[in-house]
Amino acid sequence: MAAKNRKSPKQAKAVQTYSDAQLEALRAKVGNKREYVAILEVELFNTRADMEQFSEQYNAQVAPLERRLNELREHLKTALGDDSPPDPNERIRRENGDKQQQNETNGFASAANLDEEEERDPELEEKLKTLFRELAKRYHPDLVTDPEEKQWRQEIMAQVNQAYTARDLEALELLESKPERFDEDVVQTPREQLISLQKELEHLEMVINDIERTLREIDISSAMQLKREVKRARRSGRDLMEAMAAELKERIRDIEEQLLALGEDVELTPAE
Repeated sequence: MAAKNRKSPKQAKAVQTYSDAQLEALRAKVGNKREYVAILEVELFNTRADMEQFSEQYNAQVAPLERRLNELREHLKTALGDDSPPDPNERIRRENGDKQQQNETNGFASAANLDEEEERDPELEEKLKTLFRELAKRYHPDLVTDPEEKQWRQEIMAQVNQAYTARDLEALELLESKPERFDEDVVQTPREQLISLQKELEHLEMVINDIERTLREIDISSAMQLKREVKRARRSGRDLMEAMAAELKERIRDIEEQLLALGEDVELTPAE
């Protein structure tokens, strides 16, 4: 019976070749997924930076006027004895301005000081993005599950993020030349390698789904929609943000005049 179960050298070689082929295929898939994660991270980083820059502009130019208008409306309702609930739609623009984009996930800090795209050097930007992508592929915290390794990667990625935000090519190049963290090699059987690669592939799929979902949420957000409107208006020579501010100022003046006519004590908004 034992002789019947024993594989011939040819059969054993076929099994080993099959395992090697599986390993190579999985390694290629894992490599592609890691590359895609790095590409998505660059996109997410830049999208969040652009949104924060837009939010800062909105909060400086429009949001204070919206808050003032809402305060005056509440004051007028009180003066008129109107106890009806406020219209929730009145808060939409305010929420657009007050909503802050978070950039502290996975060691990525704020990037609000990025220059406008049209002012950037395309060659430098390409070098920066390439290095950022390579470093994200090497050090991204979500690519590992070990807590100690994740913490170490977060510290490195914080440095990468800081250098990318500052457009510091030299700092990124120094980080690229940083030696890999020393880990004792662990000898695995082909089957163990297959299991390990399959687990990593599943984990990478989860990371990709999370990043893609975040990008979709940003893309359909009311703040992004407003940003697109502002950009379209700018292309046609119209400053939509300034127009919004002017309209709000006019509404504020109208309500202030109504309150004064009712004998209310109102601190008038200074005219610019």
